Amino acid sequence: MNKAQKPLLFSTTGNKDEARENTTEKVLAYLKYFGYVGKDSELGSGEFKEGLTEYQKDADIPATGEFDLATADDMNKPCCGIPNGRAIAAFEAGATKWSYFTLSYRFDNFCEEVSEADCRRVITAAFAKWSAVTPLLFREIYGPGAVDIRIGWYRRDHPPCNSFDGTGGLVNGEFTNVLAHAWPPPPIGSDLAGDVHFDEDENWSISLLENVALHEIGHAIGLKHSTVKTAVMYYRANGQSNLQPDDIEGIQSIYSPFHPVIAEGDPGRGIGDYDLRSAADRAFPFDYTGSGKADHLCFYRPGTGTFWILRNNFNGTFTAVYAQGDPGNGIGGYDLKSPADRAFAFDFDHSGRLDHIALYRPGTGTFWILKNENGNFRAVYAQGDPGRGIGGYDLRSTTDRAFAFDYDHSGKLDHVALYRPGTGTFWILKHEADHNFRAVYQQGDPGLGIGGYDLKSPRDLAFAFDYEHSGKLDHITLYRPGTGTFWILQHKSDHSFAPVYSQGDPGQGVAGYDLKSAADQAIAFDKDKLILYRPGKGAFFLLKNDAGTFKSQYAVGDPGPGVAGYDLRSSADQAFSFDFNSSGSADHLVFIRPGTGTIWIFRKL
Repeated sequence: MNKAQKPLLFSTTGNKDEARENTTEKVLAYLKYFGYVGKDSELGSGEFKEGLTEYQKDADIPATGEFDLATADDMNKPCCGIPNGRAIAAFEAGATKWSYFTLSYRFDNFCEEVSEADCRRVITAAFAKWSAVTPLLFREIYGPGAVDIRIGWYRRDHPPCNSFDGTGGLVNGEFTNVLAHAWPPPPIGSDLAGDVHFDEDENWSISLLENVALHEIGHAIGLKHSTVKTAVMYYRANGQSNLQPDDIEGIQSIYSPFHPVIAEGDPGRGIGDYDLRSAADRAFPFDYTGSGKADHLCFYRPGTGTFWILRNNFNGTFTAVYAQGDPGNGIGGYDLKSPADRAFAFDFDHSGRLDHIALYRPGTGTFWILKNENGNFRAVYAQGDPGRGIGGYDLRSTTDRAFAFDYDHSGKLDHVALYRPGTGTFWILKHEADHNFRAVYQQGDPGLGIGGYDLKSPRDLAFAFDYEHSGKLDHITLYRPGTGTFWILQHKSDHSFAPVYSQGDPGQGVAGYDLKSAADQAIAFDKDKLILYRPGKGAFFLLKNDAGTFKSQYAVGDPGPGVAGYDLRSSADQAFSFDFNSSGSADHLVFIRPGTGTIWIFRKL
């Protein structure tokens, strides 16, 4: 049935003086209801003017502090019944969130204008849109019993809730002009936590319901209002029926932007028959097939000769395409018999593919590079043990570390970066046509570090990073756990390095992550994002670079709950980025817990 059109709360015709005359108790009641003034505020008071000014700022209309035509027009628009407070946070999370990821819901009744089937279809679709960008899953319950979210249509008084306004006018001295309201997750929502109520006296249509239901479910899972007018979570009904970037960033700041696709342990059985039962286990991604995609997982166990390579079967399982040990004979002649052994994927022949494996033994001068020839590995570079290192870098310190780096902005990880924490030593080597390596940058030992970063702490760590969103890992990130020190260096055209970001020592970390624990770890995720985490404490930050300013997309701890069900409560936890779907993007996150059989793989939502 069609219902009467709501009358305008405030006149929007006539001149400014006529509008000012409409400054009645209704305006004050409106501001009280939505939290812009206190319950004891009076017309004409300083608080009234200040509250009206704040309302105008939130509405993005001239902030005159006077009731005028623009203000009347905005107040006449239908809105959500959740109070905004003195100002709307520009996508602030709610004070609580659901502590589990599978939520149940039930319809208590349906509206008159839209059929039951259409109501169910629209609201089910709204749940699915939030589920697509969070780890949350929603399931409808049809019978009696407790549920997390109850949905229904109600008229005017429906205790213990705030009354709806029907077809317009004052309700208990307050004019609400609201379409619906919802309660946040527990404990704030108490017995009503998560419930969603729609005003039955509204003229509901499918399109209006699509916008309002999506908005109210956002409140039910923990979001407040947004100041972005195009966002679903904007406090006015705006017709938006699809989540916008602002909505997605907001909800992912609460529940994390990751969803597990593999969750094994703790304790677990490992993956692809690799048991992950040694505390020495390490892993990295590798391009086994030469496809240009690092979509295989390499696992190795230093000191035992154990080396495995696993292929994703795309059915939740992995299969070994190479397996040695434990104990084993290593790989390609490299015996892997030292506990100090380290390995990483490398682009040896400048192909743009990470289809070679570099292995090295700090303290011995040993460095090998292996080529995959149809499942058989052959050394294309071999030094030691003992050896002379590589490209003049002697590899005679047990603290030496190495990684693949894009030195010349080619998009290829075809240079080797080596550094010696605590000594200022940093070298970058280029692979020449004669299969020898030549230093294109060298400092020490002892040295002056690189780009102003002194490398004088034995804690120093480094990795390649895509700072400019170019798809190229052509910047160097250096950090010093326990001190707040975090630098990112750019390779300039004159072959020097200069900081584009620098903090410390001591420093304040980056984007709220303080880097004050000696256990802190950092990695590049999907090339151009940063993940920082604190093994054993549950702390986890995902950061994006916004024109040189790092902002958190997800941030918890210390102590924290970890990420998407993975608790990060072991000091052994290790993380790296991985191309799980063979898409060419390292957009999945892997966590392993050596010694326990635990491995989780997360999809970035």
